[in-house]
Amino acid sequence: MYNTHAQSKTPTQPSPGSSPLKRKQPAAGDENADPVLKRSATEKNHHCTGNKAYTPRRDPNGKLCIIFDALKSVNWTLGDFFYHLFRLEDQNGQPIHRSQQHGSYIHQLLNGTSGSGIGYILDTWMQNTDGIAGPGADGGELLYNTAEHYRQIRPA
Repeated sequence: MYNTHAQSKTPTQPSPGSSPLKRKQPAAGDENADPVLKRSATEKNHHCTGNKAYTPRRDPNGKLCIIFDALKSVNWTLGDFFYHLFRLEDQNGQPIHRSQQHGSYIHQLLNGTSGSGIGYILDTWMQNTDGIAGPGADGGELLYNTAEHYRQIRPA
């Protein structure tokens, strides 16, 4: 317990040859030692909480590389990702039960509260030349075909 009746002490004079501005080095095991004074090189790269190493901000290309690497690690294409991301029913026709995080991401995208709205994304897809089938390529002639089911048309 704390001694509430401790006598107050007057400050002592610094010993000759020492500077009154220098901080006394804490003894080993001193519980009052400042933990910031002695940090290792790895500890210096941690946030204030000390839980996680600092990661510098990445540009969009760096973030895309991380996502593409994740898709590759699970052997998915971007199409597989979108299919499973927006899928409503499983192979037996039963509703897909999404995690709260999954549902939140879809909700934000479709209701327009995410960074880029769905209209902007669709407009970008329509302007992107990567999905245009070249002359003589399979599927190019189906672009404006109304007789073929849209699921059968491969190029954007």
